[in-house]
Order: sequence, then C-alpha cells, then structure tokens
Amino acid sequence: MLILSMDLGKFKTVCCYYETTTREYRFVTIETKRNHVENLFSLEKTDLVVMEACGPSGWISDICHEKKLKTIVCSTNDEAWAWKNTKRKTDRDDALKLAKMAMMGMLTSVHVPQPQIREQRAIIKYRKTLDQRVNRIKNGIRSLFANHGIEIDTGKRAWCTGRVRIDSFRKPLDDCDANELWKGQLDLELTQLDDVTAKMKQVEDIALARKLAVIAWAMMRDQTNWDSTKLLPDVPPEEVPLKVKRPEVRPAGELHSGAPKYTQPRGRRPKQKRTGGKRRAPVKT
Repeated sequence: MLILSMDLGKFKTVCCYYETTTREYRFVTIETKRNHVENLFSLEKTDLVVMEACGPSGWISDICHEKKLKTIVCSTNDEAWAWKNTKRKTDRDDALKLAKMAMMGMLTSVHVPQPQIREQRAIIKYRKTLDQRVNRIKNGIRSLFANHGIEIDTGKRAWCTGRVRIDSFRKPLDDCDANELWKGQLDLELTQLDDVTAKMKQVEDIALARKLAVIAWAMMRDQTNWDSTKLLPDVPPEEVPLKVKRPEVRPAGELHSGAPKYTQPRGRRPKQKRTGGKRRAPVKT
C-alpha cells in the first residue's frame, strides 16, 4: 500500500510517499496552493492520503473526496504525538512519522465538516472579531472622556440614548486647535465605530436566527407566551436622564487622641535569647 502523508504548512507542504511493503520512502515539497495539490494527486496513484487537522486541511480534503481518494484527517492531541523524547524535529520527520503511524493504525481521525458548514462557522468567528473591535473602540472613547473629567452614561445607555451627548463633543481634526485635539481624535474614533458597527450588522443574520431559536426554546421549556413588556421602551433621547455611577461617600471616622497603643500580634510568641551549649536539666534536691 502506498501512503501519501502531508505535513501542511502555510506556504509550503512536505509530502512523504511511504511504501508499506518495502518500508521505502521519498519526499516531495510543494507549495500549499490548489493547483499544486491537484497536480500532486494526479502524478501518482496513492491508496491513502494522511494529513493533520489544521487550516488548509479543509479544502485539501475536499479535493481528495472529489478524486475519490481515501483520506484521514487526524488529530495531533493524542499521546502518540508527544515529542518529548525526540531529539530532532523537522517537516520531513513529521511527514514520515505521520506515514508510519497511519501504517500501524495509530491515528485518530477527526470529522471534517462540509464546505457550507465551514463557511458558516467562519462568518460566526468573524463576527466575534468585529465585536472585539467595537469593544476596543468604545473603551478608547470612554478613556478620552475620563481623561478630561467629562461624565457620560454607563453601560449600553452611552451608545443608545447617550450617543447624542457623546456626539456633541466631536469635531473634525482639521478644525481643532491645540486644546481641542482630543475632540478630533473622538471624531475619528466615532467614525470607525459607526463603520465597524455597520459591517457587523451585515453578518449578524447566522447569530439572529440562533437568538430567536433560544428564545423559542425557553418559551417552550417554561410554557410561557411572548412577553413584550420586557423589551426596552422607546424613549426620546432628550427625556432620558444622564445615568452615571458615582462612588459612595462614607462619613469620616472618629478622631482619637493620645499615643497609639502597641499590641502583641496574635499567634506570635516573643523570641527568647538562645545561649550556647545544651540546656541543663534541673537539679533535684
């Protein structure tokens, strides 16, 4: 049986042709591109293609299924992949070890989702990336106001009803003097915030369907109907008071006069001076 093991890389891939009957092997290095992989599969007929589970393994396994090649996409989290006792580790060593483990049946295969499922997962992951960008921009805007001692709403109110107050401080950077440069920075940050928020709404539809499904499941679980009173009311921004969390002011403590008293700490005993030599037993009389 001829095994083709592939040590996938971002730019280059090291391939090992391993013949199980003669234990002979040879290596081929190709670029990790679709046309190079397709040419590799067409050069020589192989009985088994083995690769690690990583980023390029998805589309490479799709090519294998198109050419009807038996494929194993394995996980590298098993104990057999521990490299503690290995003195040398190269791409060729990884490809050769992958082929030998496939011959001995020591590989644990993983499920490779269909291309449509992989695309859906990728767009969900991208939405999370956009959400992290939005949070970083919001934190930067809050720090601008905090550094200038200006209070804004806390929580989500600052970006809903409190957005009018935030926008009142923005100013184009070209129109700012030396004392108003932070307003120009605020204008740039708000522009980026609106742009990233608009892009995130375009990919929020695979998320909105899930949220509706969770709400429907909770209604079926609790045997309740839709309660519209729990929604946020539509209140004009000018009628919403500014909500800011202020620290609690505590009264001052009592004043004490006189010298402070020294107390021995609990759990400690005063140290005793040690004398040279051994302790003498008391003399009996």
